[in-house]
Amino acid sequence: MIIASTDLCTLHRQTIYGRDAASNISFGTLTNLFSGAAAVASTESAKTLYAALALFSNSERSLINETVYKQTVVTAVNRKIGQAMLVKSQQLDQSLALDINQFSMYKTVQAVLEVHKTCSFMTGLELVLEEGTQNSATQRRMELEKDLAAADLRVKANCSAALATSVQCVEGRKFYEAVAESLKVMAVSGK
Repeated sequence: MIIASTDLCTLHRQTIYGRDAASNISFGTLTNLFSGAAAVASTESAKTLYAALALFSNSERSLINETVYKQTVVTAVNRKIGQAMLVKSQQLDQSLALDINQFSMYKTVQAVLEVHKTCSFMTGLELVLEEGTQNSATQRRMELEKDLAAADLRVKANCSAALATSVQCVEGRKFYEAVAESLKVMAVSGK
């Protein structure tokens, strides 16, 4: 059942990426129709109107495909689906290690269905939106860790023996120490 669910999920996740092709074709067709109409229109105002509509439909196609849909929403939703499936699958694996009296066949089927239900665009979108509306301590810690790694690279690049007293080196070390201290405070306070 898990193999079949995983196969179906893979197909579903592929169609998520394929949806941008449909909008691309639709807006591309509209662009061509409007620009063609502008070329053959008899009055100047009609030509201007059709040209403006062609420009609008083309810009909408670009915005939806590149910025909104493909680069942000689809990638984030697909990542969240994968994460949710992994968590549910790991929970199922742990449960399957139990005796059949503790984890019955009925519970197994229910758990498999729970794994399968996590593979939906709406579930992924809900998880993305939920994460985006929270300013959790975990997100803050991850941001600080990323800042610490970047500061470490800056210090290594700007603090060779010859540059140890340079402004870039001194300021880089101060920033590194401040971020490291913030991480320590966060660890001690549990936030």
